[in-house]
Amino acid sequence: MNQNTIRRITMEDRYKRLLVSVVSLALVMMSLVPPLLAAQQPTGSIEGTITDVNGAVIPGAKVTITEKGTGRQIPVTTNSEGIFQVRALPPGEYAVRVEQSGFSPAVLESLTVAVGQVANASTSLKPGGAQEVVTVSAGTEVQVDTVRHTVDGVITGAQIDKMPLNARNFLELAKLEPGVIVRDGGDIDPTKTTAFRTVGISGRGGTGTRVQIDGIDVTDETVGTTTANLSDDAISEFQLSRSSFDLSTSLTTSGAISVITRGGSNQVHGSVFYFGRNQDFAATQAKTRSLDVDGKDAGNPPFHRHQVGFRAGGPFVKEKLFWFVNWERFYQADNFHTDPASVVFFPQMAGDESLPTGIRYASGRLDWNASSSIRTFYRFNHSWDVSTGGSAQSPFQNLDWTNVHAFGADISKSNLTHSVRFGYVNFNNNIVSQELGSFPFLKAPNGIPYYLGVGQFQLGPNGLAPQQTYQDNFQTKYDGSYIRGKHTFRYGLEVNRIVLGGNSRRCYCTRRRSQEPARVSTREFLNRPGKRLLHPPRRARFPTRGKLQPPHCLVCG
Repeated sequence: MNQNTIRRITMEDRYKRLLVSVVSLALVMMSLVPPLLAAQQPTGSIEGTITDVNGAVIPGAKVTITEKGTGRQIPVTTNSEGIFQVRALPPGEYAVRVEQSGFSPAVLESLTVAVGQVANASTSLKPGGAQEVVTVSAGTEVQVDTVRHTVDGVITGAQIDKMPLNARNFLELAKLEPGVIVRDGGDIDPTKTTAFRTVGISGRGGTGTRVQIDGIDVTDETVGTTTANLSDDAISEFQLSRSSFDLSTSLTTSGAISVITRGGSNQVHGSVFYFGRNQDFAATQAKTRSLDVDGKDAGNPPFHRHQVGFRAGGPFVKEKLFWFVNWERFYQADNFHTDPASVVFFPQMAGDESLPTGIRYASGRLDWNASSSIRTFYRFNHSWDVSTGGSAQSPFQNLDWTNVHAFGADISKSNLTHSVRFGYVNFNNNIVSQELGSFPFLKAPNGIPYYLGVGQFQLGPNGLAPQQTYQDNFQTKYDGSYIRGKHTFRYGLEVNRIVLGGNSRRCYCTRRRSQEPARVSTREFLNRPGKRLLHPPRRARFPTRGKLQPPHCLVCG
């Protein structure tokens, strides 16, 4: 055996010993940790210790956990330490029944399970017969979680229904947690203007905050925040984690958001809403009020917002198969005012123009209780938005549409749990620049619009357009746990294949690449009649259904 072979075998032995040491250390660390639940897992947990009136543990007690909304029952038994745990439970209301020979059964009528949190169902059994049932009031509010070390907060669907939500962006819910700042997405990137929000936690900017919906990561890997929006009416629970993240949390050091969507139940339920608002509903604002042609106060500038939507859910097959659907539409027109005092040399640049925004959400979900220990679901979510940024004279339109497919399965047994998630996220963004009614773009003789900047005169296609980005996520995630005595071993695997792409053609682009951009002399510009820049407003044209108008020629001045 030569020296190279001996050296190779020696190195392999060292690597094997190192791997064994690392795995052994991880198992020892997990075995020393008390039972925990993944802070960013899209499920909750119920655990407890069953004792008699003297405090002695009761092994082998039968525990039946019933999900009130769907009637699903999960039977487990306490181990030799008198401990039981049921993981991978969807958030909601549960009843817990404990039975053991020689003792009166105990029932916890209403126990709340929240996303990523542990509900304590510990109780003591009194001697007696099976016909004597002791009812314990657990309360419907979330209990103080003394098991986990993660610092987080949960907002329930019932709380969301009672809130006055302005603009109804789901990330605005993060404002209810301390140390959180929510900003318009346009503050971090123009592709996130108006329709998106960025959540800064504990003084951070927010671009690193991870966002998950039903366990599927929807974070924008290019600029931060999220690639998908969701109607508030489709949210069952909203969780924000700020520090001491659990092992199952996606890679982040600045915070994480986990959203659980609503599902159907044994009862048909639903709601319809409409919100309307315009400038007359707001107090007069001195900084933004406008003047009429006679110089008199005309009140607040024009503004209107319309929001309409519905949600509904119910059973296909009671206690087995359930459905839920949701739809929402948002339309807003905000006024952009150019003060004549700021463009004294070019009065044709002054005036008002409406900057419209349109948003649409749609989602559907199916839940199937395959057995008492197996629950599966499929969810589809579509979000679409178009918004206007820049100025009235040089606007850009930001168009986004996202489709999310999510499939999940949760298996809950006495000492084993398995949670599997498969997700596909398709995000598309396009930025174009199309003229608004009051300020049509200048055009070259060949009909191609161009940008011209001369001092206070700034008119034409916006420099951010055209550009586009896209992102495709193919995610597979598994989280499991094994309970032995007072110790819990946890393990998992996550593979997320992310495909990024896009293009940006700055300064100018044409309908045909071989075509040169048109340029206009200063003399030709000065000889143009000003009336061509002033005509009655008309409704702005926007691309719909993902179709964009042909790109514009853009000349940087």
